Amino acid sequence: TPRKQLVRGDTLQQLIVEHPQIKLYCHGHTHRRCQADLRSSQLPLILDTGSTSYRKQGGWNLIDLSGNSVSVESYEWSCNAWHPQLKVSYELDS
Repeated sequence: TPRKQLVRGDTLQQLIVEHPQIKLYCHGHTHRRCQADLRSSQLPLILDTGSTSYRKQGGWNLIDLSGNSVSVESYEWSCNAWHPQLKVSYELDS
C-alpha cells in the first residue's frame, strides 16, 4: 500500500541495477517472514525475519557474507528461547 511503500524505492532499484557490485544492503523491518531470491527479475534477495521484539514469533537472521556467497540462518523465538529455523546459502555474482 502507499503507506508502506519504500520511500524512493524506484531510485534504490535503479541504483542497484546501475551498480552490480552491490551485493547486500540492509534496511528496516516488517512483521512478516520472507526469504525470496528475486534476482531473476533484476531485484535483490529478500531476507526478512520480521521483528526481534515481536512477542508471538520474534525472529532474526544470522548472515555470513564470505567471498561470493552468503549464508542465512533464521532464528525464531518460542518456548522462551531462540531456535534455528532455516539455513540457506546463495551464490552471488562476482
